[in-house]
Amino acid sequence: MTLVGGIDDARAHGQRTAAYRGRIEELQSHAATDHVDYRVHGSDLVEGDLLGVLVVDGAFRDGQPIHVTGQTCLAEAIVALGDYGTATAASNRNTAMLAIHAALAPRALRIRMLGSAAVDLALLADAALGASITLGNRTWDMAAGAVIAREAGAQVTDLDGTDHTTSSRCTIAATPNLIENILDVVQHASTTAGFTGEEGSC
Repeated sequence: MTLVGGIDDARAHGQRTAAYRGRIEELQSHAATDHVDYRVHGSDLVEGDLLGVLVVDGAFRDGQPIHVTGQTCLAEAIVALGDYGTATAASNRNTAMLAIHAALAPRALRIRMLGSAAVDLALLADAALGASITLGNRTWDMAAGAVIAREAGAQVTDLDGTDHTTSSRCTIAATPNLIENILDVVQHASTTAGFTGEEGSC
């Protein structure tokens, strides 16, 4: 299976502090356990924020357009959670993630930890998941999946609900019908745990 977020004329505009410069042929992430290949094709990416400036034309699986699920309630949704942190500074992050897990378990149809942010976001795009929650944002883990999910109709945000960018602290993505409920759970758990996203992604 190949999911592709097509980009017609990918040119960056704006900030000079962008993470990406030069020509990008593809951003790729492989999930060996699922044998899945995710790609975003682009051209002439200069300076700017990758996720905020690309002109894209949809998300596709095997050449066919894909779109997020139309689920309207959390009880119908499968939610993917990102990994727990291993660094010493990840204590608040892990406490928040555990609280999110506990809050969603009785409310969502299922909770899954697939081990790959790219897989989570691509499965959200392909209507297999209703949401993906990662309390971190490593560009090499998130950029391609975030573009694919957005192009399939997902809302991808930071911890505070603002649009997700390469400088976001976290990666919270869900269908338009579920994003408000997901953000409420994540923000409540994060506040209670003292997690602000500043602790890093490790």
